[in-house]
Amino acid sequence: MKAGALVKTTLIDYPGHIASVVFCQGCPWRCPFCHNPELVLPECMEIPIPEDVVFRELVNQKESVDAVVLSGGEILTQRDVAIWVERIHAMGLKVKIDTNGYYPDRMMSLFEKARPDYVAMDIKTDAAGYDKLVGKKGAFGRVRESISILASSGVDHEFRTTLIEGYHLPSRLLRLFELVPNTSRYYLQAFRPASVSVGDWSGYEATSPEYIRLAERLAKDFGLCVKIRNL
Repeated sequence: MKAGALVKTTLIDYPGHIASVVFCQGCPWRCPFCHNPELVLPECMEIPIPEDVVFRELVNQKESVDAVVLSGGEILTQRDVAIWVERIHAMGLKVKIDTNGYYPDRMMSLFEKARPDYVAMDIKTDAAGYDKLVGKKGAFGRVRESISILASSGVDHEFRTTLIEGYHLPSRLLRLFELVPNTSRYYLQAFRPASVSVGDWSGYEATSPEYIRLAERLAKDFGLCVKIRNL
């Protein structure tokens, strides 16, 4: 796996757990608001961290954490994810996967080979806007398939949306909510501008508490099991 960064300890990336996070390099999408160009854009990537170095650090952190988050970029661009999940489980640690849902076939294969303990999948926008937002033709069809696979997998999971005020207008939100299974956990999290991003998203400001609470009310009225994260 091409590891681009390692966070030794986090309290916020895996609900209810103290975790380390491994960020992989590579993503098929070009979401303009993405804060991690060094993980997405080849010209911004540094030499990957060697696998033995990553696992040495995870072993060193073993007494301080109880889980590892495998994130990105897009983690399922990596062909050896199942091997990493197995190695981390063998250390006695839980594994959470963060994914954008572009690889439903790889998600299914991972669940068959080495089931993670928790999966968080982004739902970024409504069906009509998906391909344009992420810069990849055919993205939404794959996302829709991944939503179905994850919701019926039996793997503990959540869906989540980074709410961008000015883009996620109420009419778009209602169309987005149609994609969220009402039996799954669903989180809304506020957008925060960054000094660097994959594209030009300078026209959008940080999501206000008032707007994210409005979105929460709309989601609840829609029948979703929704909560706000990190407001």
